[in-house]
Amino acid sequence: MPIGIYPRKRKPIEERFWALVDKRGPDECWPWKGAIHDDKYPYGIFCVEAGLVARSNRFAYELVNGLLPDGLFALHKCDNPSCCNPAHLFAGTHQINMDDMVAKGRYNHDRNFPRGSSHGMAKLNEKIVSDIKEALRLTGCKSGMDLSLSIKHGVSKASISYIRLGKTWRHVS
Repeated sequence: MPIGIYPRKRKPIEERFWALVDKRGPDECWPWKGAIHDDKYPYGIFCVEAGLVARSNRFAYELVNGLLPDGLFALHKCDNPSCCNPAHLFAGTHQINMDDMVAKGRYNHDRNFPRGSSHGMAKLNEKIVSDIKEALRLTGCKSGMDLSLSIKHGVSKASISYIRLGKTWRHVS
């Protein structure tokens, strides 16, 4: 070993993990103080080892309760994504999580599934789609109009076809 280079002695993984959790009272949320995934998904992330990252809530659950079987997630009773209090966590499927979200009134279709011009990839808006639908009604909804409307509005022929068939932009009359 070269002079001056010594292997770094790491703290035990549990100690490293809990040092990043703001442990409060047993019934309170224990916020994660480390890195988060991003602002839209503020779940804590914990570097278990080089190249292996875990969600902080799942890691907290597994430290206390053992490994979660495949297909199960560490879900929050408290609905606080940064919470690592094992008393606030329970094992469940994705469907159980979605049912819990609806039951607690946290489901907002427009936020969870943006449609129309609120979707980040939209090239059209509700007014233009309304005009397209009117043009299709006037011509008897013939597929031959798809190409001319697509050229006029700068979208693919398939986009116009999907509007004509009611596969997209159903909320616009």
